[in-house]
Amino acid sequence: MAESVELDGVDQPPAARGGGFAQGLRFGRRGIFVGLEAAIQQLHNLSRELSGARAGATVAVEQGEDAPRHPAGVRQVERDVEIRSVAHGDDDAPAARGSKLAPRAEIRSMRAMPDVPERSWNWLLALLALLLLPALALGRLGLHFDRAWLFGGWAALTLVTFSVYVTDKGQAKAGGGRVPEALLHLLEALGGWPGAFVAQQVVRHKNAKLGYQVAFWMIVALHQVVALDYLLGWQIWHWLT
Repeated sequence: MAESVELDGVDQPPAARGGGFAQGLRFGRRGIFVGLEAAIQQLHNLSRELSGARAGATVAVEQGEDAPRHPAGVRQVERDVEIRSVAHGDDDAPAARGSKLAPRAEIRSMRAMPDVPERSWNWLLALLALLLLPALALGRLGLHFDRAWLFGGWAALTLVTFSVYVTDKGQAKAGGGRVPEALLHLLEALGGWPGAFVAQQVVRHKNAKLGYQVAFWMIVALHQVVALDYLLGWQIWHWLT
């Protein structure tokens, strides 16, 4: 007769008891796998929702619509708004007020900024053209005088005039005492006009004042005419007199 085991007042055969345990173990492992699969599926769905929310938030901001209320989407919208605000020069943007996104936003805004045109150096060609006649005249005058002293004195006057221009520019910015325009014109007339011309182009001083520019170019023209007349043997002077 088969042996039976009494459990809670019920007699159960050993085979039935062992079969139930194995069957429960089988169902237990299946439940674990089913639970893992369900968790993975939920994570995959959540990831897809987050990606969709971010894409929708970016499109909504570009089209001027309200952003989705998903937290991840809101964070993405705020990040895009901060970056675009700094790129468009909005001083009230969070990034411009020193937020953590400011360095990255500033880098992107710098890349988005249009290229600033470089300063034209065509004035150097004009300076060389203006120096031609006076230099030839000094070279011819060097037949009678020391060329080193002639060109050295001209260079010294040029440097002094340039320095006075720079000093006057600094005084104008600081609100200090100004150099009289008569002194500037005197230095130009003595031969320092090349330094004045360079200072006007480099430090942007006295280059927008019409009256001053008229007087300056009259001095430059006078030097050109005198140099040309000297090279021609004073023919213009004799014709005028």
